Amino acid sequence: MMSIIYEVFTIGLIYLTGTVLACILPLPGSLISLVIFFILLLLKVLKEEKYTALSALILRNLAFFFIVPAVKILDSMAILSGNIFKLISIIVLSNILVMIVSGKVVQFFMKKEDTDD
Repeated sequence: MMSIIYEVFTIGLIYLTGTVLACILPLPGSLISLVIFFILLLLKVLKEEKYTALSALILRNLAFFFIVPAVKILDSMAILSGNIFKLISIIVLSNILVMIVSGKVVQFFMKKEDTDD
């Protein structure tokens, strides 16, 4: 229990720092916080092993985080119903685009790894 409190406190502090920096920088606070957290993990200031309890809790309850968007979609069905073909087209095309770009990025890094050896 104490580890989860520590994790929430640390992540909250990092988020607060990112939000304050967002007043100065033209970037969203959540993005700045994510970069700060990543840098702290890279520099080993924060230990990755200390953040497993909260991540496990979030992963166990991941479906809970989809309730609000699902309710909003259901609430907006009147708006969405007239554009269903457009929405399906956007969903299909964006998924195809993500698959292509992801594949190309993986191929790029695999080729780069082969040349480094």
